[in-house]
Amino acid sequence: MRKLHIMVHGTDFGFPLLYAGGFHNRTTAIRLGTHSHGEGVELTYVLKGNTGWQLEDDARSLLLQPGGTLSMVQPNVPHCGEQNVIRPCWLFWFIVDCRIDAEKAATGTPFSVREVMNLREILQKAGNCTVPVDSHFAFYVHRLIAALSDTSGNPWKEAEVRNLFSLVMMNCARFFSANSNRLDKDDFARRAAAYMQGRIGKRYRVGEAARECRVSPTAFCKRFKRETGQTPADYFQRLRLTEACRQIARERISLTEIAYRLGFSSSQHFSRVFKQYFGLSPREYRRIALGGTQKQS
Repeated sequence: MRKLHIMVHGTDFGFPLLYAGGFHNRTTAIRLGTHSHGEGVELTYVLKGNTGWQLEDDARSLLLQPGGTLSMVQPNVPHCGEQNVIRPCWLFWFIVDCRIDAEKAATGTPFSVREVMNLREILQKAGNCTVPVDSHFAFYVHRLIAALSDTSGNPWKEAEVRNLFSLVMMNCARFFSANSNRLDKDDFARRAAAYMQGRIGKRYRVGEAARECRVSPTAFCKRFKRETGQTPADYFQRLRLTEACRQIARERISLTEIAYRLGFSSSQHFSRVFKQYFGLSPREYRRIALGGTQKQS
């Protein structure tokens, strides 16, 4: 796929239920500070790569979003990219407008007024969470991106976009109404995460984590991946690098000191892993965190 950066509003093609939406397939990290959407519910789908969202709620929740998952943030909830950064990924997003009356919102959609009300109710009741999606949803999103980026003068483009956004929204309601599919952490995942949190700066051992959760190492790895969307090793690495981001923002701490504090074998190893994860070096991240800019490509 060629490089794309798409931004649309529902009013552009007679679809007021959509406040705004877009897609990008960036190969570098970008800064995304704290913001909120009073207009409605924001949904994000990662086609390729992975990212995360830090919520400014009472629990300072972190929505981890592996590739192939759909995340939702409720209206007026302040949030930002994980450590104020969106990692390199292919990201599709849109906001379902919850302000306008249902009759107006149904304009240009196949939905009745009652169905619009049901759609909004399902999304708002689900809260802030992440769910897996199926191949049908991925197919609709890929077709939608293709339609939005079409510059051939297709006279049916707006109708196709309205139809595809309707299918995407219907599927979102289906996923979020199936609570059993949610990737929220249960007691098992919380115990495992707490163990890993206490091991930052030390060596992580699967056997010890499994004993903490009273399961075998094999069962621990399988269940952790199923319930969080990540392997234990990936999650532990994420914890270390998240802590690294916090410490990097403290200008007086050297990058070498941070590397050794967090258990990396060398500052070079730390820099290599950090760049693989975030798409930029620790030094470049520090510049962003301290208010500088990062060249975008």
